[in-house]
Amino acid sequence: MQSVDWDLHGMVIQRTKDLTTILKYIHGMLPVGWLVHKYNPKYSEVCPSCFAPSETAHYFIHCPSSSQSKSRSTILQHFRKTCDAPFTYPSLRGALLHGISATLDKSGELDATQHLQQYHQAITEQNNIGWEHFLKGRWSIQWQLLHQRTHVTPKDSKFLPKQWASSLLNEL
Repeated sequence: MQSVDWDLHGMVIQRTKDLTTILKYIHGMLPVGWLVHKYNPKYSEVCPSCFAPSETAHYFIHCPSSSQSKSRSTILQHFRKTCDAPFTYPSLRGALLHGISATLDKSGELDATQHLQQYHQAITEQNNIGWEHFLKGRWSIQWQLLHQRTHVTPKDSKFLPKQWASSLLNEL
């Protein structure tokens, strides 16, 4: 976990509007079926969206229901739009979106060889950390470094390159 950008992780937590929900999400304590049922058996642990027998925090992200599928699609659209706003290099945006899509679609790790050589270390580190952790703000330090190497800020922009990762994380 030494390759996680903990400074970024902490900065995003400090700037969030709904701290309680974010902390519950990060630590796997969202009030999903199995957890609520564990504390009070009168509540069902069944997924309310698709009626799977046990809704866990992991299942909540991957639920196959149409409403959850739409939510995942919306997350990707917002992330893509936010990537464009702070001038994310297109191939970097592609690698990040590929990783998020793989996580949301349960297809697992990314094959670093499908991306430019300069992204291999970041992808490998994120594979080791886990892409689901990426959604929780546990990013490889390499992502910010790659952005700094590829980023060109227009002269009239008020956006600072160091704000890049936190602005993207706030969309997740």
